[in-house]
Amino acid sequence: ESLRKNLAIPLDKPVLIYVGGITFGRGLENLVKALPEIKNAHLVIMGFGHDGYMDFLDQLSADCGVSNRFHFFGPVGPMEVAAYVCEVTI
Repeated sequence: ESLRKNLAIPLDKPVLIYVGGITFGRGLENLVKALPEIKNAHLVIMGFGHDGYMDFLDQLSADCGVSNRFHFFGPVGPMEVAAYVCEVTI
C-alpha cells in the first residue's frame, strides 16, 4: 500500500514525515508552523496519538493555511514503518 496514494500526495511533491507518538512535548506544532515556509512539501504525522492533541494540530494546520498539505496516517505496525518511510524518501 502506498502512502502517497492513500494520502493523494503527488509524486513530484516532497514529503516530510514524523514517526512516533503524537503527543505534547515533541515539537509537532513547530513542524506545522514551519510548513508554510517549505513550499510544496507535505507533512505526514505517522503514529498513535491523543484525539484532542491531533485535533489541535489539525486546527493549527488550518490556521496556518496548510491543511491541504498536512496529513495524519496510521498507526501502523513496527514492521511497516520502514516501508512507508522508504517509499516517500526515494
